[in-house]
Amino acid sequence: MFRSLVSSRTILTPLRKSLFVKPSLPIIVNKKMVSGAATNEDLKSSKLFDVSGYTAVVTGGGSDVRLEGDINSKDGVQKLAQEVGSQSPNGVHLLVNNAGIARDDNTKYSNGQPDMKSAEAISEHLLKSDPAAWAATFETNVSSQFFVSAAFLPLLSKTLPTTRKSTPNHPGFTPSIVNITSISGVMKGSSSGQFAYSASKAAFLHLTRMMATTFIETGIRVNSIAPGVFPSEMTTGKSDDSMKSEMSDEASNPTGRYGHETDVGACVLFLAGPASGFLNGQVVYPDGGNILMSPAAT
Repeated sequence: MFRSLVSSRTILTPLRKSLFVKPSLPIIVNKKMVSGAATNEDLKSSKLFDVSGYTAVVTGGGSDVRLEGDINSKDGVQKLAQEVGSQSPNGVHLLVNNAGIARDDNTKYSNGQPDMKSAEAISEHLLKSDPAAWAATFETNVSSQFFVSAAFLPLLSKTLPTTRKSTPNHPGFTPSIVNITSISGVMKGSSSGQFAYSASKAAFLHLTRMMATTFIETGIRVNSIAPGVFPSEMTTGKSDDSMKSEMSDEASNPTGRYGHETDVGACVLFLAGPASGFLNGQVVYPDGGNILMSPAAT
């Protein structure tokens, strides 16, 4: 497993502006399922999903805090990178940008929806939005991710030689950045009135593409995971273990259920391992098929 600078819950987090440290990344893979009948040794799960010895940094963790800082502070981000560098002088293999907030309380439809046939009613509803909430949302969901990625680039670059040496049969597999965004960034329906949040996630998705393009010659890859609806602090209103069971098991998406921690965890593990070496600037959608049912710009 990873030698990880990560929390036990990278998705379900009560503190979204911090870096957390824990000895191992809690992702379980059923090797019998993923290995199948592969005859080529390099296609076996033990090779494709092998992350042993890697170091991961995850923002927006959950518990077991050892490194904490405000990612909305440029100076704070640089200090965190220095602290991580002192603990991991040989660099890091994976950066997961997972911090995020939603501040659309004044316009989200669960607090009241306007008459969608009335221009006046829609205007009145949208003007309830707080400019400060827009600024805070974009600061955490977009600009902070930019500065965190920039600050950790040198640490990611340090692991290039060892990564390539340890996976000679998987050319192209290099250290990477994984950005946790949301399907809200591609859905055209504003996520039920969450305009600032959805717009910030769309911006984060495009930031992924720009970073992937900008970093090409460094050898560092950048990809995104855009989850659908998962139990979290934002969707259940809680920040403890109970929020895992607060959402109904039934959902209207084609899968018929909401997301589980392992659904996102499997995507992170895939993007962290050699199996993802041919991916750069891409988006993975663990959403249960949600974007197949509503207008989306994917």
